[in-house]
Amino acid sequence: MENGEIDLIDLYGAFKKTITYRLLNNAFNLITGNRLWFIAFIAIGITAGYSLSMNKAPLFKTEMLIESVEINNYVSENMITGLNSLINQGNYSELSKNGLSKAISYNIDNIEFIPAEIIVNTDEKNIFKLELELYDIDSLKQIETILTNYLNNTAFSRRLKEENLDQYNSEIKELLTEIKELDNISSLINTHLKSDQNLIHTSLSTVPQEKLKAKVRIIELDRMILNSNNYHVLNGFIPTNSPEPLKGNYPLKFGFLSFILGFIILRIFKR
Repeated sequence: MENGEIDLIDLYGAFKKTITYRLLNNAFNLITGNRLWFIAFIAIGITAGYSLSMNKAPLFKTEMLIESVEINNYVSENMITGLNSLINQGNYSELSKNGLSKAISYNIDNIEFIPAEIIVNTDEKNIFKLELELYDIDSLKQIETILTNYLNNTAFSRRLKEENLDQYNSEIKELLTEIKELDNISSLINTHLKSDQNLIHTSLSTVPQEKLKAKVRIIELDRMILNSNNYHVLNGFIPTNSPEPLKGNYPLKFGFLSFILGFIILRIFKR
C-alpha cells in the first residue's frame, strides 16, 4: 500500500474496537433478536395514534386583521407569543389575569402571529394577522374582544396610552387658554381701539381665524382621545362552517415513540 492511502479493512477493524460500535452492535442484536416484541410495540403505538386522531376534537381555523398605531410588529408578536405560551402550558391563573377564563382558554388550541407590514403613502403601517385554531366557534366574538383588550392593556400598551392621553389633555388645556385669551383680546379691541378703524379691522379679522383653528384642533384631540387605544381591528374573526384537517401524523409519531419505549424496556429487562 502506498503512503497516504487509507486501508478500509484496517479502519473497520479499528472501528470495531470502539465503544460506539459495541453500542450499535448491541442495539442491532437487541432489535433483531426481539423482532416480534418490537412489532407489537409499534402496532400498539400506531393503534393508539390512530385512535387519538379519530377521537380528537376537530379544529376550526379563522383569522383577524389588526392595525397597531404606534407599537411595531416585533413587540406585538412578543405579546401574542407570551399569551400563546400560557395557553399551551395551561396556566389558567395567569390567563385569567389577562381576561381569558379557563373555559375560553381551553377552547383555544393555538394563536399564530403573522406580520404584514404595509407601506401606505411612504408610511409603514404595523398591520398583522392573528390566526386562531379552536375547538368551538360559539365564543369567537368574545375571544376577539378579549384578544384586542389584552393587546391594548399590556403594561407597555397601557403606559403608551396614558402618555398620549396626558399629551392630548395638556394640549386641550393650552388651546382652551388660548381661546379665552383671544376672547379677551377681542373684547379689549372693541372697547379701547375704536379710534383706529384700520387697526380694528386688521386685529379683529385674525382673532376669529385663530379661534376657529383652536376649536378644530380640540375636536381632533377629542376624537383622538376616544380612539386612544393603540390596537384597532380592521377585519374581525369570521366563523367557519367546516373544521380544518388535524395537523400531525399521530399514528406515525406514536408508532415511533412506542418503538423507542419498547427499546428502553427490552434493554432493561433483557441484559
